[in-house]
Amino acid sequence: MSAKALIIPVLLLIAVLVYRTGYFDAHSSSKEMRQLEEATYMRDNHLILLSGIYYWYDVKEHREMKPITDALDYRCKNDFCKIENYFNYVKKMHYEIGNRQKEKNSVDLVMKGQGDCDERSYLLASMLLQNGYETIIVYTQDHAFAGVHIPNYSTDEPRSYLEYEHKKFYYAETTNVNAYLGAYNGIEPNKFKAIYSVNEKKELPLNEVKATIF
Repeated sequence: MSAKALIIPVLLLIAVLVYRTGYFDAHSSSKEMRQLEEATYMRDNHLILLSGIYYWYDVKEHREMKPITDALDYRCKNDFCKIENYFNYVKKMHYEIGNRQKEKNSVDLVMKGQGDCDERSYLLASMLLQNGYETIIVYTQDHAFAGVHIPNYSTDEPRSYLEYEHKKFYYAETTNVNAYLGAYNGIEPNKFKAIYSVNEKKELPLNEVKATIF
């Protein structure tokens, strides 16, 4: 399934919310209140706005995934081992085309053992976030994949990565069972529509992210 991009102009979205949901107070003249209400609606409906496009987004920020990651990494002695185990766990799930009206969150994905590109990327990001690792999500017209920063890691092997502010985020293509951390997924950087930092909760400027591909 493609990444869920909801191409709705901001003003149109607000108008729909005023009419249908009551999230926005029609009598409120406070810009700050309207911004708070819009932010609340987006949070409650798992939306983020990137480059003028709304994307469905559901990364768990609490400890829902902690029992799973603890079981996966208890024998690991370094960060690469832990991250690789999380990645292998997610990529081995069965691929299932998603449904825009019924998205699976990370808990659902674990229970069902199947999901599409953005659902799987969000699961991996949830696992990494809860263990202090940094992740970015890359969106294209019809796909989403993760980039993972691996602390204290260097290699002479040809591994593809995106670099932002001198920090490397290795490709983590969760829809390919044969992929490995740093395996190029064939998506050219000029196809990127947006890049989101999960940890910093902000969109990264595309022109400031450098791709190194092997």
